[in-house]
Amino acid sequence: MDRIFLLVLCLVTLSNVQLGLSQIDVVRIAAAVYEAIGPGLETIEKDMKNMKSDIASLSQKVDNLTQEVEKLDTRLSSLNESMRDDFSGVERRLNGLNNTANMICDKIDDLPVHTCGGTANWRRAVYLDMTDPNTNCPSGWQLTRYSKRTCGRLIFGSETCDSVFFPVSGGPYSQVCGRIRAYQYGLPDAFNGYNSGGLNTTDSAYFAGVAVMHGSPRQHIWTFAAGAFENTTQ
Repeated sequence: MDRIFLLVLCLVTLSNVQLGLSQIDVVRIAAAVYEAIGPGLETIEKDMKNMKSDIASLSQKVDNLTQEVEKLDTRLSSLNESMRDDFSGVERRLNGLNNTANMICDKIDDLPVHTCGGTANWRRAVYLDMTDPNTNCPSGWQLTRYSKRTCGRLIFGSETCDSVFFPVSGGPYSQVCGRIRAYQYGLPDAFNGYNSGGLNTTDSAYFAGVAVMHGSPRQHIWTFAAGAFENTTQ
């Protein structure tokens, strides 16, 4: 605090030039001023030192937090990439309702994240690309070779439903997003089994086409039914 006293002394000395005070008077006045305001100035100086220390500590904490956030962002990006476009327990079904029509499938794949809705944590359930000659049909479907290399039902020419279950870990989910490319031949009859055949449960061949379901017992997510003509459901 000596520098504060020196400052007061200098100010009083400057005043002494005009007031004609003696040096003893100047020292006494400076001492009185210092005694009056010195403790407050000391407190201010101490508080400023503490604030400087607190700011340095806070700055270090912010730096540490920034590093942790960057690490977390990296881990989340890696998780999104590895678990993208995945569903928790999804079943694909290939159905045929008469002796002349069948549905065959050559590609089941994931969609880009932006197509499935932003950057949500999509997790992949299945990727099946039969255009790849090294890819085999999953157990429950059979390989067919017509004009294309595809997967089809095990028994053609009958009202059957052949399904494949793809188990996926990762907890519950609220949305399903994906893409299936399938082909028809013959005369598929769409929802004829449901409309007139009394087949009205998810365990029955209620349609001719491809369906996506989940859970046990089966819960319906999506059905694509193919009719003999584009303007009929029979």
